[in-house]
Order: sequence, then C-alpha cells, then structure tokens
Amino acid sequence: MLSAFANALRTPDLRKKILFTLAILAIFRLGSVTPTPNVNIVAVNQCRAQATSGDAAGLYQMIQLFSGGALLQLAIFALGIMPYITASIILQLLTVVIPRLEALKKEGASGTAKITQYTRYLTLVLAVLNSTAFVTLAINGQLFQGCSLDLVYDKGVFPILTMILTMTAGTGLIMWLGELITDRGVGNGMSVMIFTQIAAQFPASLWGIKESREGAAGWFVFSLVLVIGLAVMAGVIFMEQAQRRIPVQYAKRMVGRDADGHRGTILFTGATASLRGSANFAAFAGAKHALRALAQSMARELGPRGIHVAHVVIDGAIDTAFIRDNFPQRYALKDLDGVLNPDHIADQYWMLHRQPRDAWTHELDLRPWMEKF
Repeated sequence: MLSAFANALRTPDLRKKILFTLAILAIFRLGSVTPTPNVNIVAVNQCRAQATSGDAAGLYQMIQLFSGGALLQLAIFALGIMPYITASIILQLLTVVIPRLEALKKEGASGTAKITQYTRYLTLVLAVLNSTAFVTLAINGQLFQGCSLDLVYDKGVFPILTMILTMTAGTGLIMWLGELITDRGVGNGMSVMIFTQIAAQFPASLWGIKESREGAAGWFVFSLVLVIGLAVMAGVIFMEQAQRRIPVQYAKRMVGRDADGHRGTILFTGATASLRGSANFAAFAGAKHALRALAQSMARELGPRGIHVAHVVIDGAIDTAFIRDNFPQRYALKDLDGVLNPDHIADQYWMLHRQPRDAWTHELDLRPWMEKF
C-alpha cells in the first residue's frame, strides 16, 4: 500500500492531482472553522461545550460529526454540502414525474449539464432557507438547549442578512470546490468532501470514547473500538477488491466470413453538407466532405475483403428533444411525417448491414418526403 502511494507521488500528473486535492481540502477545512461575521465565538464555544456534555449530548455529537464541526460553530461553511446533496436527490426524484427532466436525462451529456445547472440553482435556494433557519435559532437562543448566552453581537437586520448571505455564499463556494476536485483532482469531489467532514471529527470522537471511562477501562474501550474499525475497513477493502475466477467455455468460435462471405459493416453518418456547401457552414461542410471521401476510400480498400462500407446522408430534422425545444415550427411537422424518426433511421442502417454483397449500397440519402433538395 505504501509502495503504491509512493509510486503515485513519483508520477508528475498524478502527484499534481493529489496535491491539488489536498490544497482544496485545506481550504474547505479552513472555511469550516472560520466563524461567520457577527458571531460571538466565545459564547458559541461555551454553549457547544455545555450542549455536547448535557442530556442531548448524543444528538449534538452526531451533528458535530456529520458537519465536520462547522455547523455548531456557525462557520462560513456551516451548511456543508448538505444543500447540494438534498438538491441532487430532489432533482433525481423529479426526473420520474416531470417529462421535461426525463427527456433531458436521456439526451446524454448536454441534458446532464442542464440538470446539473438546475441542481446548482436549487442548492442556492435551499442554502438560503437553511441559513435563515440556523441564524434564527442562534438569535433566539434555541440552537443550544439550556444556554442563554448571546451567540451574536448585533441582532439588527443588516448583520443578520450578512450572516445569511455569508453562509449561502459558503455553500456556493463548497459546490465549486467539489467540482474542481472532480475535474482536476482525485475522485468525486462531493464524496471526498463528505469523507473529509466526517474524518475531521474522528480523532476527537475516539478520544471522547476514551475519556468517557476512567482508568484502564477507557483505554480498553478505546483500543477495542479502534481494532473493530480497522477490521471493518480491511473487510470492506477485501470484499471490494475480491475476484472470483469463473472458467468460461465457448461452444463454437467463428473466425472469418459468415455464410454469404460478409465480414462486417462500417457505416458513416453524413449530412446535407456532405453533398453541398452552404453560407456560413464552411468548416462543417469541409469536415463532412472529408468524411465522405474517407468512406469512399475505405469502401474501395475494404470492399474486396468482404467488408461493407457505406455513407448515410441524413438530410432533415430528427425527432429529438433538441429539435423540439429549439425549432418548434420544424417540430410541428412531425405529425405530417416531416421529421425523421430515429427508429426508422435505425431500420435503414440495419438494412444496409443485412444487404447481400452482390447488391451493396455505398451511399444512402435519408430525408422526409417534404424535405427540399
């Protein structure tokens, strides 16, 4: 394990990603211990110490653990990534009941990007609501049970708005830091930050277990919990990395041609620009002309070997969410068969693949019946 970590540090690109991730996590932890403006940190520390040792100690310790200690300190990153997780869950549930979101999910990368954007907006809305609730509890003295100290210096409108906006901005910053880790660091940014929040409280929690019992009993329980935790981690890693080798027997392996000598099919998809150029489409037309030439060259080279190479020109709008949302007038022709049906396009591709080699089609132009030439 240590050798693998050392080898990772020797690789420049991987070392850069690891150091970048550690730097982002350091910023994240700094924001988790930096108090929000207008917070009386001395009073907060006294109330937190009293609450974590009182009757509701279990609840406050749990909040302390999963928030990384930031929430009960009223820190800049007090809300953590919980608003983002909640927004993600809400959007995932809504994709089942809202057709628009379901269509975006099926569009692939572009649809996922839009859903991610909606998740960010919803995260900020939830952050405003959560921060307002926590600041209100702090002002009214209800954040810590049994503590009557003033947790804020000024209860005016402007200082309270500043606290709410600071916590909301902190959530937005956390969301951005998580995406930076995902794009330029190691692992999924949000998952890494969740782990960091919990792991930051491990030492204090373990030591609290030892302090809960006096003498040798405290050390025994501390050691027992530590051993059980390490055993669980080892078991999880073992099961995650485990492999079961199952021999596979193949009844028959075919090499070469099928019954009619057909050895495969290569299909290229072109567009109207493959046949003629248009104004403001010079780059696109040049690329499509090159694709058509490539298909012709490959057909002449691979055809004698039994490989069918064909070039399909798609000349018309296809029935997709993009056409529906951006070209509604064009999409309105769908009921008149004026828009290409993806299933019908697939049927033509399958027909090309199943063609006998004595009547191969090299170029096929697919267009709705009302499309202009």
